[in-house]
Amino acid sequence: MRMHLKIIFLLLYFATFACLAQLPDTRTINGIRFITGGIGSDESQAIQADAKQWPLLLEFSQTDGQARAAWVAGAKIIINDAKKRPLLDIICDGPLMLVKLPPGSYSIAAAYNGVTQNRTLLIAKDVPQRIVITWKSPS
Repeated sequence: MRMHLKIIFLLLYFATFACLAQLPDTRTINGIRFITGGIGSDESQAIQADAKQWPLLLEFSQTDGQARAAWVAGAKIIINDAKKRPLLDIICDGPLMLVKLPPGSYSIAAAYNGVTQNRTLLIAKDVPQRIVITWKSPS
């Protein structure tokens, strides 16, 4: 009887994790690891839950000024180091992006529907950052 309970517990334990959404694959360019995605609530929740382990979380949305902002996919992101050397130049697969940047100064150019927004940031050790970039809907 006791062995049956252990088996049932283990089956339930692993079934719980199998039902949870997994993070999209981690990719690497120029030694910088990143994840893009967040399509669907399960994937976006998984990315946001894992964000504490990453130095940078970027969120992309669009608003018409009337309603709540809606997340967007397909933003072009360029991240440069302090010497203006490009580290990443990608199109995001979803509204969220996690980036493992070493401590230092960076600039971000985020383009969506022909409009580019720029941000600068300082990554400090063990201080995760969240940057929300919102574009206005074309009129």
